[in-house]
Amino acid sequence: MTDQLITKILEYGLLGIFVLVLAWIVYHFVIKAKTTEITELKAEKKLLEEECKKDKKTLQNKIDKLLADQLDDYKVVIEKHTHQSREAKVAFDTNTEVLEQVMEYLPDADDEDGE
Repeated sequence: MTDQLITKILEYGLLGIFVLVLAWIVYHFVIKAKTTEITELKAEKKLLEEECKKDKKTLQNKIDKLLADQLDDYKVVIEKHTHQSREAKVAFDTNTEVLEQVMEYLPDADDEDGE
């Protein structure tokens, strides 16, 4: 009976050792695989962050260019409006002068009635 008990203890002991070794091997491979996966994910994250920075700079450059173009367009509109306003003022002044000259040559209404 003691021989059987010792044999069973040895069997379970060896089985326990093998289970522990197998668990350590599986754990070791899982840790290695997860460590590799984490390293790859960190590298991918770094690349994505760099791309985002580039995209952000590119987007900011596009926005700056569009704003500069819009500002140039506004400047052109202001120049055209200023030019048209000057032309309208000159035309108005000329028309006023012509009307004043015409008024000088027309007889006064008072002169016709009185004379």
